[in-house]
Amino acid sequence: MNNQLIIFFFTLCITLSIATSSSGSYEVTQPCQDAVGGIFSLSYPNATMYLTYSGKAMNDLGNFDECLDMYNNTAQYCVYENTLLAEGDYVYYMGVCYPSVCTTEDVLELAPQYSLLPRNGTGTPSIHCYTDKHRDSKDYTRGSYAMIAISAFIGLLVLLGTTVDYVFFERIYKYQKKQHVTPNPNTQFNDYKPLLETFILNNNDHIEKREDQDCDDDDDKPLFYNRLENVINFESPNFFIKFLLCFSLIKNYSSFANSSSPKKYFDSLDGVRTLSSCWVIMGHTLLFNGSLGYDNVMYIISTARMGFAFQVIPAGEYAVDIFFFLSGFLVTFSVMNQLDKFKAKSCRSFGNLKFWSLYIVHRIIRLSPLFIYVLFFFMYIGSIIGTGPMYYLYDTVVNPMCHNNWWTNILYINNLTSVMSQECLSWTWYLANDMQFYLVAPFVIVAYRRNKIIGWAMIGFLLSFCFSITTWVSIKNQLAPFFVFSNRVLDSESFITDIYQKPWNRIGPYLIGIGIAFLYKEDKVKRIYKSQKIRYIFYLIALGLTFFFSYIPYSYYSTKGWNNIESSLFSAFGHTLFTVGFAIFILGTFYGYGGFLKWILELSIWKPFSKLTYSVYLIHPVIIMVRVLSSSQMFHYSWTEFAYSYIGNLAVSFGAAFVIHLCVEKSFVNLERLIFPH
Repeated sequence: MNNQLIIFFFTLCITLSIATSSSGSYEVTQPCQDAVGGIFSLSYPNATMYLTYSGKAMNDLGNFDECLDMYNNTAQYCVYENTLLAEGDYVYYMGVCYPSVCTTEDVLELAPQYSLLPRNGTGTPSIHCYTDKHRDSKDYTRGSYAMIAISAFIGLLVLLGTTVDYVFFERIYKYQKKQHVTPNPNTQFNDYKPLLETFILNNNDHIEKREDQDCDDDDDKPLFYNRLENVINFESPNFFIKFLLCFSLIKNYSSFANSSSPKKYFDSLDGVRTLSSCWVIMGHTLLFNGSLGYDNVMYIISTARMGFAFQVIPAGEYAVDIFFFLSGFLVTFSVMNQLDKFKAKSCRSFGNLKFWSLYIVHRIIRLSPLFIYVLFFFMYIGSIIGTGPMYYLYDTVVNPMCHNNWWTNILYINNLTSVMSQECLSWTWYLANDMQFYLVAPFVIVAYRRNKIIGWAMIGFLLSFCFSITTWVSIKNQLAPFFVFSNRVLDSESFITDIYQKPWNRIGPYLIGIGIAFLYKEDKVKRIYKSQKIRYIFYLIALGLTFFFSYIPYSYYSTKGWNNIESSLFSAFGHTLFTVGFAIFILGTFYGYGGFLKWILELSIWKPFSKLTYSVYLIHPVIIMVRVLSSSQMFHYSWTEFAYSYIGNLAVSFGAAFVIHLCVEKSFVNLERLIFPH
């Protein structure tokens, strides 16, 4: 018997008389008193099991499964929850195994007395109990049934679309071969134009129409044509058929696996997107595990976070800045090209009302369908797909925020209306910022096209405003400069709310992306990058900036921290200057330079994964949260434990993203192209 259990028995013996005499404000029921007394005298059935399967101290969850699997199902497992007020409302839990004759009020009264839990300086406790019959029971709401029905309907559309596409593709492929038209096995039927007139979504003229053939010869038609010609008009397919093909897995997987593009493409960004997504998941693995708790949290605070290598995990927040940069760059590059085409057609350099209306509509249609699906999946399905002693927190802590604030997500204002801890899908603060920056970008682009000096002046003004407001807010509120790890693992609510998620504090990297898009089109900049000496100087600057801002937090943790001025300067300039360093290097890759790193980033393996970036971003926190709340024990931090946890989250997140990308995201992209073909 270990020392902890000896102490536990000693404590129980001392407090037994207190509990059974009901000296507290609540009188324990007599059957429970008798059962508990029998356990401590070892006369109650399975007495040693009750003691073994119960937790003894804070964040000791005991043994959930063994308790409920006890012979004759006479036990109940309860999670006792309370806060330690002296430690900044530190929330702690303990799992206990009690006879089923005890009421929840009995357990609430007895748990802190029959354990090593603190008795003073605590908040109002709560209890959540399970029995063997109800440990896996799910609370299906009307929303749950609705989301199941919607998911099933999408699945039906995928099945129908795939079936139609498969039949067409296979039969047309054989028919082309019979007619001596060179078939392309890598291209599906929708990309052909042989004999039949325009049964496609994207009008790709891969094969010329053979006008010299007799299209009225029934013997030359494929068999399926004769059977389905009364149902489908091949020469002019109706909208319903085109609609179904938008959900075809054949079509969507072909697009996913296809690595070629006729448009200007920045291949190095494939690796950047994929690796940045992996970096984000790494940081969230540490943070989300901490939402339940670590059994060695003081080791993380006093030892692990002091390690130099550890800094790469919290530095994952810079991956968000990289995505802001990419969004600003690609939006600007694309819009500038579209405006050039618009000018060639209409002699207008700045677009018109229709142009900019479609600019906004495209963004909403592109982002919202998958976003809304994941939002309501999280609300109504997430609560029923996990299991474990702590999974009740999904409904008591996580979900209430969504039921109150889901509408702010749909309007892309969730980063403005509440603190992050009260947001639904709190990680989508990024999406709200990105949408808001997207609405600002046209003003900068139009200003630049009207006058380059005005465009650069506007970028400078917005950057100055960003730096000034961030410095002022940080100094005024004495905010931490980044995520700070404490006994609650993450103790940075004010920093997250006032600086981390506000658009006026985070627009810097997006503006850098806009500026790089302007520079990329300048021949003078291209000539500068041709000089090897200048490039190497640029690379040193890029390395210095990115390395410095990634690892300078080491000095914060290894000392007594920074003063208010140092913290505010880091908050104001850190994210933007890191992005400047990254931008200096990545611009060189656009011109064909970058050596080994460019080669790594342009590996073809990244391309399919990069197409999953948006889906991974939305779904990976759901995956991690379900896994965390399904745990029956607190997490233990070590490099090996963290690595396996991270790799598991990475694999499952990309796997889930692959499914929703093919079935939801890509399908709605196809629908947009069907509705707005140009």
